[in-house]
Amino acid sequence: MQNYKKAIESFKKALQFDSISIKKPKQYAMLLNNLAYSQFKLNEHSNLPKLFYESLKIRDSIQHIDGIIISKIRLSEYYLAEKDTLKSYQFINDANILSIKQKTSDNLLLTYDLLAKVDPKNSTKYLRRYIEISDSTLLEERRMRDKFTRIEYETDELEEEYNKVKTEAKQLEGEATKYKRRNKRVYRILWWIGGILIILTIIFSVRYYQRTLRNKYEKVVLQQRLLRSQMNPHFLFNTLNTILHTNDTNPEKTKQYVLKLSRLLRTTLENSREEFVPIQDEIEAIDHYLNLQSNFSAKFDFKVTIAPELETEFTYVPPMLIQPFVENAIIHGIMNTKTRGLISLNFAKNGEDLISCTIVDNGIGYSKSLQEGKNNAKTHNSISGDIVKERLAIYKKQTKSNASLEIEDILDSEQQCVGTKVILNLPSYEI
Repeated sequence: MQNYKKAIESFKKALQFDSISIKKPKQYAMLLNNLAYSQFKLNEHSNLPKLFYESLKIRDSIQHIDGIIISKIRLSEYYLAEKDTLKSYQFINDANILSIKQKTSDNLLLTYDLLAKVDPKNSTKYLRRYIEISDSTLLEERRMRDKFTRIEYETDELEEEYNKVKTEAKQLEGEATKYKRRNKRVYRILWWIGGILIILTIIFSVRYYQRTLRNKYEKVVLQQRLLRSQMNPHFLFNTLNTILHTNDTNPEKTKQYVLKLSRLLRTTLENSREEFVPIQDEIEAIDHYLNLQSNFSAKFDFKVTIAPELETEFTYVPPMLIQPFVENAIIHGIMNTKTRGLISLNFAKNGEDLISCTIVDNGIGYSKSLQEGKNNAKTHNSISGDIVKERLAIYKKQTKSNASLEIEDILDSEQQCVGTKVILNLPSYEI
């Protein structure tokens, strides 16, 4: 609530600039739509739906298709809340048709999610379409991750080739020096020839290396954004299949599932576009994820603790680094125990530029999970180890921070494993 109130104040201040509606109509329409949506979330309907229609009119006049889609989605949400399902369906259906033409998977997911709520009779059809688009997105992400691995391998090969050229250049200089002692005149000729060849080789190698690295870096940035949107497909399939199976027998429970899943997917999609997000958003996403997982199993409880000095709304961290370890705690830790599980997450500041996230479970322990099968060990280490370590290494270079990952067993007084502790030190900044 407090966030929407602050947002309304900011939007109103920005709209006071007289020239913005003429010089920057795209931004002006966005501010109107965001202001209207914030008021809608606070149930302040005095200027609604007038503001939504003003924003839609401007976006339609400048043919801002993505903006038109968002405006119609917001209008559909508004009329759904007003119980006017006819108008709600008209707007969300228009937004869905435009999203199909634009081929924007994010907007398609939003429109099918809302269509399932507006038109419950056909909700199964919309949810199946939702699953198909999600499957396609996950497959594309897997392909991009494979490309990212190849990029790193090619970069290593390029560095090795460059070092080899430097080594050969030094050897050539050494041979030229020896030859100089034998024949001064021959040495001068060889020195000039060798020097020119070395310079030309280094110039062309460095230029090629820089150009290649620049292209690789642009690709790496894209891979990072796609990598952040990772989500376990088994979890998605379990959730959506549960929704489909309970739709006929328990519609109210189906609505709760859809609401929780849509919130989690929306947060994930929004965070995947950003390099850094408020840690408050990350914590909310983890809470949605744990709530959904607990619906499948009553075998565990969870709690989240936030240090008082941590201002979650104004502290930013890289997204999608915590969820894989929460997933591992459930699948590889407490699911293999006979006792009731407990997962604890603690967030606290660690110096000026780090946020420490500690994940503790009372499962079988990290070492034992590695011993119980190569497949489990590979999944446990690959997702929550290799990928996160690679991303932390990139952030460590970019932010010059001491970002790190530690995984250890929790031992009792008899040196028996009674759980796992994961400590993530994430780079952060405050605004």
